[in-house]
Amino acid sequence: MTETIDVEYIQKQFLCCTPVTEFNFAISGHSEECQLTLDIQKAILDNTVNDDLVRKYPIKRSYQKAFLKLLINKLERSCEELHDDIYDLYCTLLSYTESESQTHYQHYMIPRKGSVVRILLCESTNIISMGTTGLCSWQGASRLAEWCITNDKKLEGKTILELGSGVGLTGLVVINSCLPKHYIFSDCHPAVLDMLCRNVRRNLGQSTGQCLEKDTYNEFSKLNLDYNGNQVEVVDLPWENIEKNESEYHITPDVILAADVVYDYDIIPALIQALTFFLSRSNCYAVIAITNRNEDTISRFLDQLERQNLAFEEDKKEYLRVFVRPDVTPIKIFKIISKIVYSKK
Repeated sequence: MTETIDVEYIQKQFLCCTPVTEFNFAISGHSEECQLTLDIQKAILDNTVNDDLVRKYPIKRSYQKAFLKLLINKLERSCEELHDDIYDLYCTLLSYTESESQTHYQHYMIPRKGSVVRILLCESTNIISMGTTGLCSWQGASRLAEWCITNDKKLEGKTILELGSGVGLTGLVVINSCLPKHYIFSDCHPAVLDMLCRNVRRNLGQSTGQCLEKDTYNEFSKLNLDYNGNQVEVVDLPWENIEKNESEYHITPDVILAADVVYDYDIIPALIQALTFFLSRSNCYAVIAITNRNEDTISRFLDQLERQNLAFEEDKKEYLRVFVRPDVTPIKIFKIISKIVYSKK
């Protein structure tokens, strides 16, 4: 039975910091759990805390400690022998304090045309940092990425603009799994742009031969690199006065993506302005993932779309599940088009 332990699934849960309360050590394809032999324990360690990339790009150490504590408790409850390395690693982690670093990494395993690629995202250890929430990945970004993977043929070979890219999760998934011709990340907060550019270079920069870690935001006002023959950009694009701000880039997207950008009513007018500007210029459409934290905010956003002659439809289809983090809050995905442009077709 021991060969049915799914170490890869355990690794996938660990790498993206699945809450330990939701962690699943079950046998692959079974509801019961089986014995974790010393060999299996070693395999779990080698693919989690002891993984080479985790050592180089560490996920939050408080999470690593919590994971090892969970594993220790599980083994002790079943009266199984513990691998010596588990205690050694746990004691090593106890010597660290989270205050030693203001950032940590999330690792995401995603499909890429018959294989699997790991995306490495540097994020803030705090939800709010430097006056912004954009330094962390959010639930809507992963759900939008799943929509994109499910609809990859609609994105292949297209020019895609992402509004409010944050740390880059959705875009990095799309670039690897959907093969767009041109992908444009955008944001406007200097700290977010700095982290976003570092994440883009870290995951895509190897094909350019450029330095991955030493750049600063001042060098990134126009990041433009070639990734396997496809163009990738990071641009500073505030939504206020969008026509003036966009004029230096001349962006003509086929598809606009955005995740978790509808969370504060005060920013909705600028977002609507940006959507109207791009959707009214060409035969393109937008796909927006909205985490349903406040029904009133969503209602106001949809009402403003109507006022600007933008039509919307909620996409309620099932999407390929790629991420293992549990759904905390429902997410709605809307496709948005310009009524004016489509009425002329």
